Order: sequence, then C-alpha cells, then structure tokens
Amino acid sequence: MTPKIAELLDALSEQRANSVNAVTMTLVVFVDDELVRQWIRERAHEIGERHPARVIVLDTRAVRDAADVVIEDVALGELSIARLEFLEVGVAGASPDALASIVQDLSVLGMPVVLMWTSERLRGDPRFAALRALATTAIVDSSRLRSDSRTLEDVVDVLFHTGDRQLHDLAYLRIEPWQEMIAHFFDNAGFAIDLARVERIDVTAGSSAEAYYLLGWLAGRLDWHPTEDGALCAADGEPIPVSIMLEGESRRIRGITLHAAGSIYRAHLLSDDPHAVQLEVAGRRACERRIAPLGNADTPTLIERAMSERSTSALFIESARVARDLLVVWGSRV
Repeated sequence: MTPKIAELLDALSEQRANSVNAVTMTLVVFVDDELVRQWIRERAHEIGERHPARVIVLDTRAVRDAADVVIEDVALGELSIARLEFLEVGVAGASPDALASIVQDLSVLGMPVVLMWTSERLRGDPRFAALRALATTAIVDSSRLRSDSRTLEDVVDVLFHTGDRQLHDLAYLRIEPWQEMIAHFFDNAGFAIDLARVERIDVTAGSSAEAYYLLGWLAGRLDWHPTEDGALCAADGEPIPVSIMLEGESRRIRGITLHAAGSIYRAHLLSDDPHAVQLEVAGRRACERRIAPLGNADTPTLIERAMSERSTSALFIESARVARDLLVVWGSRV
C-alpha cells in the first residue's frame, strides 16, 4: 500500500465517522478520456442515489497517486439515506499489478466489485484483465467513445474467447426497446408470415454497435447467416441485402426498414420526439400509420440494470455471437 493510498483510507475513516449508512458495493471506473471523466462524475451521483456505493475512479490522465475523496449522504425519502463515497485516484503510467493493488486496498471488504471500463480497447489490454479478475461484474459501452465498430469487435472477442458471462455492454441494452417494439409489430399474423420472405434490410443508427446488435438479434431469431457479399442468407438460401447507414445522434437506433414480398415495413424515430416511433406498412399489406412509445432508459438506469443481473442473458449472448459473425464475414463496414 502506497503512502498516498494510506492517506486516502485515513480520510475515508475520518469522514465516515458521522455517516449514517454503509455502502453495499464498490464501483470501479477506469477512465482514460477527459470527457468520460466529467460524464462519470455526473452519473456517479445518480447511481449513488439508487445504490449506496463506493465509487473508485482510476484516472489515467491524472498524476500518479494524486487522490481525493468525497462522502455524501443522499436522502432517498423521509426515512432512508444512502451514502456515496467518491474516490478519485491518479494512475498515469500505473502497471496492471499496481492498478489491481489500488482496487484491492480501496474496495469495501465483503461487498461486490463492479468494474466499469470506459476505454476504447479491451482486447490485449493487460490493465483490463487485471481489473476484471477482481470484479464480480464488468460493464462496457462499445459506442461511448467511437461511432465505428472497433470497440464492439473487442467486446465480442473478449466475450467469446474468455467465456465471460458477467460482461455487459450498454450498447446492447439500448436496443432492447427496439427488440420489444419490432416483436410487437410482427405479432400480427399476416405480418409475421412476411418475416420468412424478407428481401432487404436497411438500418439507420448513430453508432455501429447498436446497428450490429440489432441485426445480430434479428438474424439470430430468424436463423439468418452472413454472406461474404455483405448480405444475410435466409433459411431457403436466398440472399438478403443489408445496408447500414450511420446518421443522427450517437448511441441511438434511428430506424429499420424491412422489404418483404411486396410490402415495406418501416419503423423510425419521430424527428420531434426521441421517445416515440412511427410504424408504417406500405405496399401489399399497407395499413394506417401509428405511433408507438419507445421506452428508452437513461444511462444510470442501464448501468443499474447491468449491475443487478447475475449473468448475461442468453439473448445477449446469441445477438453478440451473430454480431461477431457479421463483423468477421463482412469486415468493418461502418
């Protein structure tokens, strides 16, 4: 234990003297980007209001061993108070072993450790491996810093090469409202028949990760497989051309269009309401347009969900597996 870490623990003990509620977990946040550092500081308070936590921010941009600690008691109602312990530690140039030692020294004994990794890369980074070994759960966001598929490629590589079933990607959690909406859309028996007759798919999104996860989920459900010419192969062997267009706000699906047997099924965000989707069918099965709510969750809520899940869902694993296949066969198209 370094003298600075010892000082940090002393400061914690002193500030805890008047605290009214113990923390229930340690959230370790690895940061190597200034924008993410500012973002996580804002979100940590929101998370702390829901889960009494000790947040340890490992900042690779700050001078080694520079440290600060803040404890806040947050009222959750008239009778309940949660405690947020926020620790920032400078780790510029720190080795993987040094990072692991800091987390071991500062974590709350006997409580789960959650790692939130906010760097662009996971694969081949020994710092990730060292911190992951200490955490019960790991949370990544493959579209937080990049709009292309580079971080997603790392996520699926780690997921399947290590067999990690406590690795959660916020980019996947963001598409769940679209999964529910599409499934509900095709509850109509006539529409459902056309899923076996899809001839083309167009996806528009602000980031590649969400687009690949949505296509991975849809292809996995319908037993489609990627072909080298950038299409999907249906069960009958017919190719289904696919287009992915990056457009609009990052980390958000903007729309999906399926062309099938003379009909066009289209779902897209309303331009004036990011929480609503317009559903329309043109062509042979044309019907009246309708508006459906899209239950988008904010980032703290997504993080909370990831922390609460005992293991990654089978649906996520399947969607990630197909997304990996798409990236391998198609290459990084967007």
